[in-house]
Amino acid sequence: MEEQKQENNQRPRVLILGKGPWAEQAASELADHGAKVIGHEAGDASPLLAGCTGQDGAFTVRLMQDGVIQQETVNRILVLGEAFTQNPAEDYGLLNSDFAGSIEEILQNPNSWQGKTVVFLTGLKDLSHQSVTLDFLNAALLLKKESGAKVFIICGQMQVAAPGLERLLFDARTAGVVVYKLNSADALEISSQKDGPYRLLFEDMASRKQVELVPDFVVLPQNPAPDPSLAEIASLLGLETDENGYLQSANVHRLPLATNRAGVIVAGPARDAATPAQRKSQSILGAALALIPTAEAAPKNRQAAINTRACIHCLTCFRICPHKAVHKEEGKLTVLTNACQACGICAAECPRLAISMEDGWLVKNNAAPGQTQATGGFEPKIFVFTCENSSAIAAKAQEDFSWPPNTEVFSLPCLGGLSLAAILRAIDTDKADGVLALACHEGNCHSGTGSLLARRRIKQAAGLLKAVGAESKRVGAFTLAANSETALKQAVETFWEQIKAIGPARSAK
Repeated sequence: MEEQKQENNQRPRVLILGKGPWAEQAASELADHGAKVIGHEAGDASPLLAGCTGQDGAFTVRLMQDGVIQQETVNRILVLGEAFTQNPAEDYGLLNSDFAGSIEEILQNPNSWQGKTVVFLTGLKDLSHQSVTLDFLNAALLLKKESGAKVFIICGQMQVAAPGLERLLFDARTAGVVVYKLNSADALEISSQKDGPYRLLFEDMASRKQVELVPDFVVLPQNPAPDPSLAEIASLLGLETDENGYLQSANVHRLPLATNRAGVIVAGPARDAATPAQRKSQSILGAALALIPTAEAAPKNRQAAINTRACIHCLTCFRICPHKAVHKEEGKLTVLTNACQACGICAAECPRLAISMEDGWLVKNNAAPGQTQATGGFEPKIFVFTCENSSAIAAKAQEDFSWPPNTEVFSLPCLGGLSLAAILRAIDTDKADGVLALACHEGNCHSGTGSLLARRRIKQAAGLLKAVGAESKRVGAFTLAANSETALKQAVETFWEQIKAIGPARSAK
């Protein structure tokens, strides 16, 4: 009995948020590999998330089900959400449900459309997602083969780049499905007839002739959209969202299905508007990721440490940490080692300088002597701060690249850790003539806001320099990607020449 209890305690515990076939798929995969699945024991009865604290490997979640809140401890959280679609009937002005509706109404009894005309509309109001294209082409082909109905597809921007879609489009046309492509929704004139079907009028782009269709039924695209509950989940878990509201931002530095919070995985309808096959593979991969043993998000010798004696509990670090790595309990703030990703943003923003980064956080590179020709005159001393995820990689990728003379290069896990104090100290104390920050492009910062914060502090430093009578252009910021070797070289050389033209900083005289 004791051995059985110990075995249960060692089983990974995974919370699944979501319902539907993808949640069931993930729950089945996890159970098959010995995990204890929380939140999906009763099929579709998925609990609502009411709160979450902790870190990867040891989350404490509050769940509400049937009006009762209970607390659970889980190792990982897998968010799958629920498939959700938008009804575009109002956008197209097709509100009479007798003559316009969803694809499901057509597929209920395909043979009943024999001798009738059916029109599919897609990609006219916005880009048709590949999942909609897949559904429409399959339905149009099935309808044509089983009923012999006259089937038309009127499309604007229709995605056919997914595997098999171009072949499916070819098969549909070969079977007799007629496809018309229009430039925009304005090219299609829709009018309603009293107690009758709709009338569609447009110009065929291929023949330049007017086409009039009076179909028995118009099939409207059911474009995938984020589950409305995702906004609340994102707020409770502290997750970034993309511009549409899905739970993974379009960040090149994020691993597939990973989020800004270690231990929280998103897949299926929670992650993006994917096809059913893609969502199935995502749910399986998400389950596999949830079984990987917990590890520190960053090496301990690079993580943040809070000086509790200097801390005044202003909660700046708690609010600004993009990885939810600062834990607040009983008036005490601590850094969660399995959550801290060593971005340094908390240390840079702390008004009391109560947070420090461990010794291994800042790496000073041995910059090779520059190739810039010595002129015999003033050669500026500049400090360059690079990001390990972008500019530092770009510099290493160039075999023939060397920094200008008198350049000191520092590599940071994220430029969000470059504080205003460090920028000013470089000029005042370290006698630098200029400071250049080379950050990631906005939207592709591993920490989400690091690039934005770095450029904001450079701007603040420029304002302070101007206020004391110094040249504001002694500090600068530039964004680039890891593969932007040419842009890196141009940015550094341009800044070096700019500082050379300004002359020595007064602190260096």
